[in-house]
Amino acid sequence: MTNEAVPVVIDTNVVLDWLVFDSPDTAPLAAAITAGRLHWLATAAMREESLEVLDRLRTHAHLQRWEARREGALEAVARWMQPIESPPPLPWPMRLRSVDPDDQIYIDLALHRRIPWLLSRDRALLKLAKRARMHGVQVLTPLQWNVAWRNAAA
Repeated sequence: MTNEAVPVVIDTNVVLDWLVFDSPDTAPLAAAITAGRLHWLATAAMREESLEVLDRLRTHAHLQRWEARREGALEAVARWMQPIESPPPLPWPMRLRSVDPDDQIYIDLALHRRIPWLLSRDRALLKLAKRARMHGVQVLTPLQWNVAWRNAAA
């Protein structure tokens, strides 16, 4: 592995696991981002989705128990999420279609920029993992990524 920061795309569910729910599976991810070993790239649409979901911590009764973590999560998004232009539509054999239209922005960015890792727990994105790998992108859960990250460092 080089000393240069490796780009990564992170789906909103993993952002929540990291910044709100403090999932142990995301601890290595958090450490790599805050140490500058990973470069978290996101389009404006991804940022908006993250902010919308974080706002739900205030407005949805079943999420309000995590509202105290909202400010810290917003600060982390502002600090660590690196804005990037939305890519143009990819030509057909590179274009992979997610069954969930909300997830399309994640796979499109990862494929367009050939970002090595797209982290998600979303089944629609994980279903694309085998085909994405043919284009140089690994779609992984945080736990799967932890193993790949350790192996890359070895």
